[in-house]
Amino acid sequence: MSDEKKPSSPSAANGGACASGTTKSCPLEDQIRIVEFVEIVTRGAEGVVEGASLKSAKLATVFQRTAKEAGRFQQFINLGKEIEGADKRRPDYGRFIEIKARVEWCSGDPSRSLSGKKIHISYELLNGPKRPAVLKGTEKEGFGSEGGTDKEIVAAGNDGWTAPIKFYLSQFGGDEFALCAQAEEKGGGSPSGKIAKIAGYQTWRKFWYQKTRAAGFAPPAMTVTETAYKNVFVVFELDNDLEFLKANVPDRTFYPEWQAKVGGGDTQVAIIGGHNRAHFYGLYVAKTEKPIKDHLIICEYQWDPAGETPLQTFSLNKMESDELAVTGVTWNSALVSPALSGDLLVSGTWESEAPAGHADSGKNGVLSSADILITKPRSELARFRIKLPASVPDPTVHKVKVKLKLRYAKYWGGESNGYQIIITYKNDKAAYDMCVSHEVGHSVFQVPRDGAQTKKPASLPNHPRFYTDNRGGQGAHCSFEAVSVADPSYPLGRFKNGTCIMFHQLNPTGCKQVFCENCAPYLQLQDLTEVKQPT
Repeated sequence: MSDEKKPSSPSAANGGACASGTTKSCPLEDQIRIVEFVEIVTRGAEGVVEGASLKSAKLATVFQRTAKEAGRFQQFINLGKEIEGADKRRPDYGRFIEIKARVEWCSGDPSRSLSGKKIHISYELLNGPKRPAVLKGTEKEGFGSEGGTDKEIVAAGNDGWTAPIKFYLSQFGGDEFALCAQAEEKGGGSPSGKIAKIAGYQTWRKFWYQKTRAAGFAPPAMTVTETAYKNVFVVFELDNDLEFLKANVPDRTFYPEWQAKVGGGDTQVAIIGGHNRAHFYGLYVAKTEKPIKDHLIICEYQWDPAGETPLQTFSLNKMESDELAVTGVTWNSALVSPALSGDLLVSGTWESEAPAGHADSGKNGVLSSADILITKPRSELARFRIKLPASVPDPTVHKVKVKLKLRYAKYWGGESNGYQIIITYKNDKAAYDMCVSHEVGHSVFQVPRDGAQTKKPASLPNHPRFYTDNRGGQGAHCSFEAVSVADPSYPLGRFKNGTCIMFHQLNPTGCKQVFCENCAPYLQLQDLTEVKQPT
């Protein structure tokens, strides 16, 4: 409790103002004075929370606030107060804090009842950066409920204590609050005298992440992502780091790296995607005391089975072909053996091109999976060789026509499915950092579209830089500082070189590794009481 306003305390000019008053003593026998103003929590019994408030002369201290940032006590509004159990009720969790004040007689018999004596409770607000001019409804601060009253007048009991009072912080990250109490020293409805103050609360949110990775694979620490979220008043904190072994995961997870990377060596690397993601999703460790958590499955390569190639036709003049390229597939197509799912060879036939009348004319047969070779080195990931069966007539005399379809995959930089997120890391830390922060952003409903299903805060307009699949990427993204370029696939043009974390395309050299000035307030006003669920 303090009579002095600290430089870092909120200003009355920006919110519900604390009452004015003096600190002179009260000599009259029928006059009261405020002597305590404390934060409390009930853990079986009621006790004091030290940190923003001081010790009590009457109540025991049961909790000491330690979570601070830049001298302000962090109130993690998105977490339930009893997620660790009622006996460990957390005053620094939840939208509200509980306070109470005590008055006593200035002189005369101190044992006289103080029942009904009034205390005025108010607050001061220092706006968080980029706070909208008006917070609507339950997004606003107030006494008694979210968006409640600006002031409370409460009555003391016989012993001079008020009942517990709930003050709800705003939902906007970075808002800072001080609480003030002043007694009606002489009654009559007007407070006077000493102002007791509890100062330094700030709105924050907190959630956790699990890292899941192959044993021995060491991606960078998440410090860039943690800082990006800290800048919007969110603590993003490591919960657990789980390693997996080749022996404990599905077949077709580990491949020699030369199959996944041009010029790669023989080291076994994990490829995670549509063929095995369900197994890795299942490695998520749920914890009741850390209920809001992302699962970051970090691997060298994220590939998905893509389907069958168009029918490929080749005319071969040797029993084992040179490298052949798959046609009719996208730039990010690739082949591995065994295929991620099913047989690499879907169908294959051969037929001699010997002219009519020749003994080999019309000879034909089928190919098997053993006839399709993925060998090192190879110049592109969608290249392969064909080794003709021994029954094929000599192709050096007359060529052999081969027709086949293959199962192929597509490779990506990562994917998000609610809180289940696959991230790749291959020695490009800037790209990795951007990808992690970006996919985690999607898990907390960024960039918000209009409508409750996307968690757009009520107090903010539609995101001014929002775009979706019609301008590039998949899903909702931010075009801050991007330029529009012509692209026949996008009638309105495709966005290029955006610098916000929520831009749709990896831009590690241009991304500022922060949420831009447009995105920041949406993240600050996101209540973060949940993350997206997998579909």
